Amino acid sequence: MRQIVWLLMTICMTGCTKVCNKDLLLGDILLIPIDLSAYIESEVAAIYVWNINNGDTTNWSFRDHYLFQNRVGEQNWLTDNETDGFYSSDLDGSSLYFYFLLSDTTYQLLDSITTIVIKKSQGDAEDMCYQDHPNIRIDAVQYEHAGQALGKKDIIVLSR
Repeated sequence: MRQIVWLLMTICMTGCTKVCNKDLLLGDILLIPIDLSAYIESEVAAIYVWNINNGDTTNWSFRDHYLFQNRVGEQNWLTDNETDGFYSSDLDGSSLYFYFLLSDTTYQLLDSITTIVIKKSQGDAEDMCYQDHPNIRIDAVQYEHAGQALGKKDIIVLSR
């Protein structure tokens, strides 16, 4: 009798609890459509970006740092990088200046995206298994390009 009660308790305890999937729920990825049709692939590889944010300036390869999946395709997206945890963005508060490096001291400015606002938070998780996961939600995407205020779904046409 004791063994039957023990067996029933074991089945109830393991059978009544939710089995959680171990996959990490990351949530949304920042993907801003960018049209690179004015450039061939080797030119895109030669584009650099100055990121000016709160007086700090960084210099990165466009393809290796801001182009989603670090490669040129039929469709391309500008993306961000975390600076301080899942909900941060190196684009928030930035202005990006795209250029070709012509020599050690000269460059050709191509285009810019300024006054960038990216806001992220933790999304709602209905499934209890995912309540402590990052589950990134992108709350706001705003920027200026070619004199227009744009957002997440707008296409940036990178000019020459």
